[in-house]
Order: sequence, then C-alpha cells, then structure tokens
Amino acid sequence: MRHSAWYTPAIYGILTIIVLQYSGADNWLASQIYDINHGWNWRDSWLLETVLHKAGRSFVAMWVVALLILTCLSFACQLFTKTQRIAILYALCATIFSVVLISGLKQITMLPCPWDVNGLGGSQSYVYLHQMFSSSDAGPQCYPAGHASGGYALFSLYFCLKLWRADKGQKINFYWLLPGMVVGGLFGVAQQLRGAHFLSHDLSTALLCWYCSFGLWLSFTRWFKLAPAQATSMERTNLPTFKTLNWLGK
Repeated sequence: MRHSAWYTPAIYGILTIIVLQYSGADNWLASQIYDINHGWNWRDSWLLETVLHKAGRSFVAMWVVALLILTCLSFACQLFTKTQRIAILYALCATIFSVVLISGLKQITMLPCPWDVNGLGGSQSYVYLHQMFSSSDAGPQCYPAGHASGGYALFSLYFCLKLWRADKGQKINFYWLLPGMVVGGLFGVAQQLRGAHFLSHDLSTALLCWYCSFGLWLSFTRWFKLAPAQATSMERTNLPTFKTLNWLGK
C-alpha cells in the first residue's frame, strides 16, 4: 500500500478511533479532565462556553453567510474568472455539506456525551461504536462532534485554492490546511474540556470533514473539467502525505 493513497487517512483515522474507544483511552482521558476540574465546572466557563462555543458558532455562521454573498455576487456580477467563481462555489458547498453531514449523523447515532456517562457525572452507560445505531440505552446524541465540524470544514480552503489556481497548474502550500486544523482543534478541545465530547468524537468529525472536502473537490474537478479526471492518490492530486503533515507539526 502506498502511504500517499487517498484512503490512508481513513485507515489510520478509523484505527485510532477504534483503539480510543475499545481500549478505554477515550473514557480514561475524559475521566482525567473530570477529576482535574472537579466535575464539569468548566462547562459554563466564559472562555470555553461563551468564546469558543457560542462565539465560535457565530463565526462559522458568518463565514457561511460571507461565502454565500460572495458566491452570489461573483456569478451575478461576473466577478473573477469562471474557474475562480467555481472555486468560491465549492468553498460554500463544502462548508455547508460538512456541517450538515455531521449534524445529520448526530440525529441518528446514540453515543452519549461524557457528562451523561456513568462515573462522569451522568447515569448513562458508555456506548461503543458498534452500538451507535442500535443501543437500547439511548440518551442525548453527541456523536460525531457537531461544533468542531464548523472548524474542520475549513479544510475546504485548501481545496478551494487548488480549484482557484487550477487553470494555472500552480501547487498549493499545505499551510492552507492549518486554518481547519487549528480552528477545528480549538473547538474540539474546548468541547472536550466542557465534557461535551470524547476525543474519538472529534477525530471522527475531522475525518468526515476531510473526506467531505476531498470528495466534493474531486466532484467539482470532474464536473467542470478543472483537473485530470483520474485522481487515485494524494500524491497524484497534490494532496498532503503523512510525511508532509508530520513536517508541518515540527
């Protein structure tokens, strides 16, 4: 298997999520946070709740509205080139698709939030991945992490720029993945500290948002013929390999 293959993130991501869930690491990490803040006292923290949760949600909403306005203006007033208008449309669609997908999954899965789990301030049993659609111990639906999806949806910026410069054949710096990684990570950690999500919830959201952006990018390149129709690996499509991501983290 080539490590630059498009399915590599899925393999590593799913394995990590499974290990977190079934090894007890998910629960252990949540219990450490629970013990450190003597319950979920940070649940109503000004920084975590008001700034990173409520204000963060407003930021995502304003970002979507800004993209919607820019998309409408670019097509109505013939702003930018055709390729660039398509890139803006892609960013809008990818952002909305990512958020809606995660929100929709939360409505049908049955994994609880840490603050609802027995031993972590709640009364519900811990529910595993294989029980996500069939558990009889259903409670508040907390999987995947909804709030973090607004941040991880910014992965679309990287692919938006790939479309924006498609007619020039320019490569895009992998640093354009950082907005999604940083904002999504901040939103995710904030919710974990509040007791709203386990780590596996946030990793699941990051993985799903990545593939939303990647899949829609592939669709746009084929629909509008902005890039070669065949793209089977990250290397061939100028996607970041794990070697690149490790370098970014140094």
